Amino acid sequence: MLVAVVGVAVVVGQTMMPEADSSPEEVPGTEADEGGDGEVEVAISPDEEPTPEREPPDEPEPAAARQCAQRASEAVDDPPDGWEHLTSPPMREAAELLWAGDQLLQVGGSIAEQHPDADGELFAYIPSGPDAGDVWDCLGDGPFRLEEVAAVATEGGAVFVVSRGRAAMFLPRLEQWRELPAAPFSHTPFTLAWTGEELIAWGNRSGTTRSGAIYDPDTEQWRTMADAPMLAERGDAIWTGEQLVVVARGGAAAYDPHDDAWTELPPSGLSPQAVAATATDSVVVAYDYMLDAGYYDLSAGTWNELPSLPLAAGECFPDANTLTDGTVVAFYCGQLALLDPSKSSWEAIEVPGDGNGNLLAGARPVVAPDGFHLLSSGTFGGTAQHWHYQP
Repeated sequence: MLVAVVGVAVVVGQTMMPEADSSPEEVPGTEADEGGDGEVEVAISPDEEPTPEREPPDEPEPAAARQCAQRASEAVDDPPDGWEHLTSPPMREAAELLWAGDQLLQVGGSIAEQHPDADGELFAYIPSGPDAGDVWDCLGDGPFRLEEVAAVATEGGAVFVVSRGRAAMFLPRLEQWRELPAAPFSHTPFTLAWTGEELIAWGNRSGTTRSGAIYDPDTEQWRTMADAPMLAERGDAIWTGEQLVVVARGGAAAYDPHDDAWTELPPSGLSPQAVAATATDSVVVAYDYMLDAGYYDLSAGTWNELPSLPLAAGECFPDANTLTDGTVVAFYCGQLALLDPSKSSWEAIEVPGDGNGNLLAGARPVVAPDGFHLLSSGTFGGTAQHWHYQP
C-alpha cells in the first residue's frame, strides 16, 4: 500500500506557529467503503477472507503465566543520550501499535516466517507502575480474527478495533473484549479517529474510496459519512480535536462530524508521492517523501512553508507524531528529527546503532506520556528492536 503510516497524535499544550482556540487530540484513523448505510448487512467479497467467529476470551491468567517468550535483540553499546533499549514484542507483521492508558499495545497483524513466536493477537507492555517490567504480556486473541486491523485508543484507555468490517472494543484494565455491531462496509479503514464522543472510520487501505462511517457508542449504531472530495492514496489523516484532516497527493480536505460536511482545503504544495501529517494545538504539520515540509494554520486556513528536514533522503514512507509538549516528531528511514514548536526549526537526533538509522529501518513510533517508543520488526535486514526515547 503506497500510503504513509498514520501517526499517533496526542493532546498538546504548546503552540507552534499562530495560536488558535482548538485543543487537538490526535488519534489514529480508519477507512470506510463506498455507499452503504447503518442498516446494510456486511457483505464479504469473494476475494476477501471471512473472519471466523471465536469463543469469548477466557478469564485472564495470572500475569506471570501470561509473559510472552521474550525476544532477544541486538545489543547496542553506549546508546545516544535519551535512548533506552527495551525488550522487543513477539512481533507480528502489519500489527497496530498504540498507547492506551498506561501501556503500549500491539494489536493484530499476521505471523510471518521470521516471527514464529508471535502466538496470540494482543500483547501489552507496561513501562511504569506496580505491574511494570521489561516484559511483554500475551493477552490472547480478539473476538474475531485480527490479521488486518485499524485501532485507536480513547482518553480513558479503551481501544476500538475495526477489521474487515467487524468492530470491537477492548478494555485493557479488565482485559475484556466486547464485540460491536458490524460496520456498513467490509474492509479495514484507512484511518480511525476518536472524537471524544464517537468513532470515525474513513477510507480504505488501498486508498480507493472516499466514503466512511461513524459509530455512536451511546446508540450502538453506525451512520454513513458524506463522501470526501479526495482519496487518501499515499496520504495521511489526522484528528485535530475538531476535524479530521486528510493530506494526500498534494491536496487536503477537512471533515466536520457535527455538520457531516467536508471542506476542500488549499493545496499543500507537498509531493504527491507520500506524505505524513500530525497536529499541534493550532496547526497541522506535514512533510513529504522528498523531505519538504509545511504547516496548515487551522485558524487562518492557509499553508505555510517550513524548512526541509535535515535527514538523508531514501526509499521510505514518512511518519509523523506529536509529543505531549507540542514537539513534532518526524521519523523517516530509521532517522529522527524534532520540530521545535517555538522556533519552527528541525533538529536531527542521533539514533542508536551506526547513527544512520540502519538499526531502526522500518521502525514505527508510538507516543507515550514521557516521550515515545520505537519498535522495529527487523523485516528490513536488521533485528527486532524496541527503544524508548525521552527528549
